[in-house]
Amino acid sequence: MSALTAPRCSTLLFAVVVVFVSADPKIIIAKSGQDVTLKCRAPNNKTRAVEWKRTDLLPEYVLWYQDGQFAPANQHPSFKNRVDLQDRQMKHGNLSLILKDVTINDTGTYVCSVLTESTGSLMLISIVYLSVRPDPKIIPAVPGQNVTLTCRAPNNKTRVVKWSRADLVDKHVLLYQDHQFVPASQHPSFKDRVDLQDRQMKDGDVSLILKNVTINDTGTYECHIYMEETHSLKILSIIYLSVVFPPDLKIITAESGQDVTLTCRAPNNNIRVVRWKRTDLGDVCRLVVENGNLVPANQHPSYKNRVDLQDRQMKDGDVSLILKNVTINDAGTYECRVFMNETHSRELISIIYLGVLPPDEKNMTAESGQRTEGPVSQASSTKLHVAPPGQTGGQEKDQENKDGGKEGRSVRLIVGLSVSAVLLVVVALVINLICRKYERGFSTIKQKERMKRKKEIERSVKYSKLNKAEPDVP
Repeated sequence: MSALTAPRCSTLLFAVVVVFVSADPKIIIAKSGQDVTLKCRAPNNKTRAVEWKRTDLLPEYVLWYQDGQFAPANQHPSFKNRVDLQDRQMKHGNLSLILKDVTINDTGTYVCSVLTESTGSLMLISIVYLSVRPDPKIIPAVPGQNVTLTCRAPNNKTRVVKWSRADLVDKHVLLYQDHQFVPASQHPSFKDRVDLQDRQMKDGDVSLILKNVTINDTGTYECHIYMEETHSLKILSIIYLSVVFPPDLKIITAESGQDVTLTCRAPNNNIRVVRWKRTDLGDVCRLVVENGNLVPANQHPSYKNRVDLQDRQMKDGDVSLILKNVTINDAGTYECRVFMNETHSRELISIIYLGVLPPDEKNMTAESGQRTEGPVSQASSTKLHVAPPGQTGGQEKDQENKDGGKEGRSVRLIVGLSVSAVLLVVVALVINLICRKYERGFSTIKQKERMKRKKEIERSVKYSKLNKAEPDVP
């Protein structure tokens, strides 16, 4: 052990104690990418060596300078070629440290100590707390894409990774602890859509993969890790994700079962490769021109035998795609790219968002007592409307929600039948009233006829009696 090393070891405990008792820590706030100067000034010029260390990196140091030379043997690798003394001559006791191109990983407590000729031991001079605010990155994306939010820890001693979004309050995007995902407080919108780029977190890689983004995913994401050395969460990265429809995006809406054409036109016919891609799936259709013929190169299995070019001759640069018998699973953002012979590069020609509506509900109308027949299919639903007698039914457009569709149809059928029953009762009552009225009228007529007949009989009897009472005239 050298004479210099021995005093360092013997005074290590003393230095630590002094750090927390007598030093007045300074606070420096910097932004990522800046060069910062951590101030330190010795009481005199009789300095043999200067040591800069960071409390969470022991026993490795930030910088050791002795007898006009740097000693790199035990320097932490993250500071290699990034630190220097402000004045290597240390005039007027100036031992300030220059730290270049700081990152958020440089945040921590820095201690400046000197070895003087008089004491022969390290003496604590200055404590500086450096806080490096991450420079927010901005990542643009379009709906349907998979995006990677990058984040890297300073070492592999990471127990916990937490990705959060500022507007989600107490819910997180992803929590990964002891090589396991913790779903307890995850926001439901991220379920089955997020993962780490490397679950082994090699080289400190804790980047997040977010699948099939939507405009609702727009926001500020923060990457935190729990460090063994500090026993606390540390923010490493801030990323603003902006999910928007690009200004030149075309939007096509189709119904299930339809054939759709996604238009795309290249600037000329000198095309080597045509590539249609869906952002969340990869290649939909990739065709290579060989000897004037289009040869399929790669394709997602769900599009097999369902896609083709509108014009295989690609006249006037027409590389539009025909997608047959679309379903709701075909909804997404499609990109058309071509590889041109002149530029020897892929060019993005067109971006199209395809929205596919679910199958329409079929409507059938019948009158009470009528038999109905119709096809039954798993891909469609049928609503029966029963009209009361004498009424003609018409088609109704019914947009029922997914959960209440069956109940809604049952309720309408019951209501329709109930109305029919009520109408039948009303008709019966009306007929009964008419009949009773007719009977009363008929009875009145008969009664009048009987009275008239009675009077005629009485008159006849009276005349008969008078004739009998008068004597005969000779």
